Amino acid sequence: MIVIKPATSKLATRDYIRSTLLFYTIGYEKLGDLVKSTLGDFAAKELIAVDSVSTYGATRLGKSIFTPSFTPEDGIFIHEGLKRAVQAFVMDGEMHFLYMFTPIQTPQVDIN
Repeated sequence: MIVIKPATSKLATRDYIRSTLLFYTIGYEKLGDLVKSTLGDFAAKELIAVDSVSTYGATRLGKSIFTPSFTPEDGIFIHEGLKRAVQAFVMDGEMHFLYMFTPIQTPQVDIN
């Protein structure tokens, strides 16, 4: 809800969660606590950024995880793995990194 921007502030988040089925199932207090906890976790994992006026925005990492529809856990796992891989490779540049992960033996795809 932060990446696609229907909720980028506390007020917008409150309005957004009030329109969910979960809101009517468990109530605002419990859902509010869950949302607050989740936003704190996402901020700690650097998936979102919160500025001084409590406006939320997705970080590059958050957008990168949301775009291919990864779960936050899977996206963080992949990101950590790629960070370790980058440190382990001796590369001349970014193109070398791209070359290492491009499957060139795939017969169905013509790679230029």
